[in-house]
Parts: sequence; C-alpha cells; structure tokens
Amino acid sequence: ERPPGCKTVFVGGLPENATEQLIVEVFEQCGSIIAIRKSKKNFCHIRFAEEHTVDKALFL
Repeated sequence: ERPPGCKTVFVGGLPENATEQLIVEVFEQCGSIIAIRKSKKNFCHIRFAEEHTVDKALFL
C-alpha cells in the first residue's frame, strides 16, 4: 500500500544492462514519467506525473 500523494515507484531486481530507455519503454504505458533515478545496484525509482499511475505500475 502506498502513502497518499505518492507518485514514486521502487523497481528492484533490474538486470545490470537495463538502460533508462528500457525502463521508460516498459513503464511509460502506465503514464507520464517525470524522472528516473537509477542506481548502480540494480534498482531504480520512477516518479510519475499522476498519482493514479503508481497503481498501474505496481501491477506490471
């Protein structure tokens, strides 16, 4: 469950070769992406423009 107003999703377990472009291609179907913060440790945070898009992203 996410806190009210949350527009950010944590994505873990990314392959080492996952690019920002690949992440965008997968998650933009949920809604407009504002920012992606990618870590060298195989995870990222994706910030969406709209709160309701987080729910869609959680079901991918």
